[in-house]
Amino acid sequence: MDTFATLYAAPDELIAESDDLRHRLVACMYKYVGEIGKYMAAKDMLDEELALIVFEASKKYSWQDCFKNARIQKVLSAPSVIYFFLTLNAGRKAYLANDFRDNINRIFVEESAAYYADDVCVVHPKPDEAHRLIHLRTIKGLSGGDFEAARGHIAKSDECILQDPPDWENSIYQTFKAAENIFKQLTDDSQLNSAKLDKRFKPILDGKMNEATGRDKRAANRAYNGLKEWVQAAHEYRHDAGDAAVVQPSEELALVLISEGYGFVRWMASFK
Repeated sequence: MDTFATLYAAPDELIAESDDLRHRLVACMYKYVGEIGKYMAAKDMLDEELALIVFEASKKYSWQDCFKNARIQKVLSAPSVIYFFLTLNAGRKAYLANDFRDNINRIFVEESAAYYADDVCVVHPKPDEAHRLIHLRTIKGLSGGDFEAARGHIAKSDECILQDPPDWENSIYQTFKAAENIFKQLTDDSQLNSAKLDKRFKPILDGKMNEATGRDKRAANRAYNGLKEWVQAAHEYRHDAGDAAVVQPSEELALVLISEGYGFVRWMASFK
């Protein structure tokens, strides 16, 4: 969910912990255990697996008190225990476990936390903090209803990185789709390639830079050439159904292409 805090007040660096992060994680765990009404059983599993003793387990304040002074390692281990607990006990509400995991990841994003939960809700440090910061700033630059689809592609790009193992190719492709979506809004042309950039986007750039200094014009033109090269590079990772098995690019190359792509996406959005 977009809020003022997530769009404009995110910290410059990802955080390892905070009172708000702890509170929201515990509130989420309490809520989902409450969906199946098995507080005591959940309390017993937390005790057995993590030596976390929750007194008066059916009362929300006791959960908060328990986790407030717990070591951060135990706080970050608890979601995987609750996820497992839900898979065992949710019965006809089997969807609750994955819904819980998705909300844990949402909290991590909204609190700018340096973690993510994998498919079974085991919490891991996020890869490459510098990349995470670029991602957050890209999302900020895509605020507003016009960029909802582009934000969705950037979110999917991020989700691909957080998979185990990461789907680098699809992350690059989703970043390209975000750029293509913005290109379409700017030009009414749905196909993004270097020739279309020259024909459709370069005149927009030249018009915007008309009053700029000579230095800024030269820099913008070099950035534009970089955009064209990036588009060509991203095209290498388009994967169609029926293609041969995917060979993933290296993490180092992928992060360069994705991070550069985020920058170009935000730059293109500024022309809207």
